[in-house]
Amino acid sequence: MLSLKTISTALLRLAELTFTIIILGLSGALIEQQARGGTPTRVNFSIFAAVFAVLTLLVYLIPATLFSKIEHPITSTTLDGLNCVFLLSAGIAMAAQLGGKSCGLEVCFPFSYLPSTFLRVVGG
Repeated sequence: MLSLKTISTALLRLAELTFTIIILGLSGALIEQQARGGTPTRVNFSIFAAVFAVLTLLVYLIPATLFSKIEHPITSTTLDGLNCVFLLSAGIAMAAQLGGKSCGLEVCFPFSYLPSTFLRVVGG
């Protein structure tokens, strides 16, 4: 019988796998949309981080969660730490690559990118 801890850990690992696959798909779409020249290194690093996370989840972390005989706490903690560092740094690198909105001297209001008709409908 699986304990509540094992079930909750397995569900969190599956959620992590789901979001990592989404990251992999979005990063792949950025590479596909590259019109000319090489792909930026930040996008390549995002692909690496996502593939590393998927491989560690599928090869060790999810099976080790379900079968406690192969689980080693130091290995699980190390792989989780590496996944955390790689995915966080890939997210920061992608945010720096994509940039943000610069308002200049004007005041930036939330949702200022939405059409004014939408803002009137919702009362903004």
